Amino acid sequence: MAGSRTDLPSPLEVKLELLKEELIGQYRCMLHITDSEVWAVCRRQVEQVISDCVASLRQQRVILSERNRVLTEELAARSVHWRLKPSKLLQSGLGLFDLVVEALADVVGAHPEAARSLGFGLLTLSQSMSIRVQLVSDLYDTVLLGRTRDIQAGDRRRLAREIHDLIGNSVGLAIRHLDLYEIHREGGQPAADDKLEDCRRVLGDVLDVCRRLISDLRLQPPVASLSQALNDFVQSVEQDTVVDVSVLGDEAALPSEYRDELFLVMRECLRNVFAHAHARKATALVQIEDGQVFAVVEDDGVGFDVDAVGLSGRDDGISTMKERTELLGGRLSASSHVSRGTRIEIRIPLPEPSHVQYV
Repeated sequence: MAGSRTDLPSPLEVKLELLKEELIGQYRCMLHITDSEVWAVCRRQVEQVISDCVASLRQQRVILSERNRVLTEELAARSVHWRLKPSKLLQSGLGLFDLVVEALADVVGAHPEAARSLGFGLLTLSQSMSIRVQLVSDLYDTVLLGRTRDIQAGDRRRLAREIHDLIGNSVGLAIRHLDLYEIHREGGQPAADDKLEDCRRVLGDVLDVCRRLISDLRLQPPVASLSQALNDFVQSVEQDTVVDVSVLGDEAALPSEYRDELFLVMRECLRNVFAHAHARKATALVQIEDGQVFAVVEDDGVGFDVDAVGLSGRDDGISTMKERTELLGGRLSASSHVSRGTRIEIRIPLPEPSHVQYV
């Protein structure tokens, strides 16, 4: 039975300790991480994996530190926001496995007796990465599902508010016009026909709102062209605002889910312009370049107090738009000034190619 050792470190332990920083640097290249906050958490992960391997080589048995779970749960809790998918961690973990094998292979060649110890180290590495990927995958799915439910709840709240504000109030106004029509008709007043016409106009507006809401509830086909989808939406809405739509860059660089979500966010921005801004002009701009998407929806309308609207809980879907953007690893910011218009900015990093490049 294998027991613990108290003698000098083996050549395998020495080599792994010497190469530790180099291996960590190569691991970072595999993940393509530039954000310092993200890397700080991932670095603690790989440091623990290598430390477990060194301990296993020393003790000649598989050792997995309890710190594994703590660090992994920390990573999983942030992975959705960072768009650090389990598949990416798995690919980089397999790459780390290859690097360790390559680094220690020459030691085993010079010291054949170290082969058995190497087996324990590799088993530790394999199991440690497997545990991490499993935990991150489970928690990633849970967090992602929770945030998706939050978005759906926000959409339902917006729908309920629009039904109340746009349909409920308008139907109430139509009934009021009918009451006035009855009063004027019984009195033989010419204004009766005007009230009936007012009622028809209000009900026509209600019908337009109902059609729009029903269109929102239908399943939308995937967006083939962001430029075409935005222009089609602008043309479908009866409004007085002149909208300039521009999509610059290669749309083929956008994964389909990015096009779909970005369209939904920009469509909601434009709806707010049409419904509330009373703007003469608006711009919807998308730039795809340098591994990111930058989008702006800006108008010259009446504007609003961003802080006051946020505190009131009636932010016209801005919180939901932020959630959608953050699920893609991006950020949405809103700036507005009363009588000077509103500007919504969206920045979303594009995913790296699906394959891992070993450096």
